[in-house]
Amino acid sequence: METFLAAMSPEPAPSTGLASASAANPGPTIATAPAPTFQRSLPALLLVGHLEMRRLLEQRLEATGLNALEAVVIRTLLINRNPSIGDLREALALPASTATHVIDRLCDRGCVRRETGFDRRVVFVRLSGVGAEVARMVHETITALDREVYATADAQPRHLTSVVDAIELLASRERRLAIRGR
Repeated sequence: METFLAAMSPEPAPSTGLASASAANPGPTIATAPAPTFQRSLPALLLVGHLEMRRLLEQRLEATGLNALEAVVIRTLLINRNPSIGDLREALALPASTATHVIDRLCDRGCVRRETGFDRRVVFVRLSGVGAEVARMVHETITALDREVYATADAQPRHLTSVVDAIELLASRERRLAIRGR
């Protein structure tokens, strides 16, 4: 290995007896290509950001046993007290089946409970006592992570929010067009 490294260095190793490199005889060099830089599209940037944020959040919340989506749902329940499952689905842009499965898992853990109101077709989700404690810890963790990201980034939260708002607007238009086209 040392011989290989010596052969690849710009100047030969002293034990080889070779003359040192000069302008006329530059000696062996390693061709190093610059690290590739990719132009990432907005969807790619958002996807990578989503995956990395999810990874960071789940690492920091490992003690709770919650995945990132469960954490976001439980925090949403803390901030928006007692929403219906439909309101929760809409706020987080979740398919009905996903919202149902997440709420089922949180119910099984004792973090939330379902309640029906006057109109029994509407089901509300409420934090339990244990869920409120977990939600406060999740809220603190997400808030700290938000601060770290924004302190590291050169953008303000409103910039990212405006991009996401634009994406939601376009998606909403597409859904309306798809419904009309049926």
